[in-house]
Amino acid sequence: MSIVFTQFLGLCFLPGMQLPLLVMECLETSLEDILEHVPNLPLSLKRSVLEDVACGLLYLHDRCPPVIHRDLTSKNVLLTSSLVAKITDMGNSRIVTMRPGQIARTLTKYPGTLVYMPPETQDDMHCYGMCSRLAILHYTP
Repeated sequence: MSIVFTQFLGLCFLPGMQLPLLVMECLETSLEDILEHVPNLPLSLKRSVLEDVACGLLYLHDRCPPVIHRDLTSKNVLLTSSLVAKITDMGNSRIVTMRPGQIARTLTKYPGTLVYMPPETQDDMHCYGMCSRLAILHYTP
């Protein structure tokens, strides 16, 4: 199993900024772009992309403590030139240091893209299901 996040290249410290900027590989194509412009994408390729995303989520959720992405959408799945999927945009992600019942009460109510979020919680698996639905059925919620 490979880790499917964009490659971290380094940090950039700009004058006057309190926090450094992350320097990462540049991937210009998202899952959304591919699905929009290539209507007959082979099912085997869709499966491979969704498997890459699942591996990325497994990596996040298996950390100790776990990390939840909270904004997994087809726009936040970027593809390399060899069509390997990588999860991006970790801006809404959170390290989970509390019990499951406490998470929904503590985190921002609607952290990510509303149409991808389940109404009751910040659930990466629901978002993954929405991405899968879009990839396989070409249906945007």
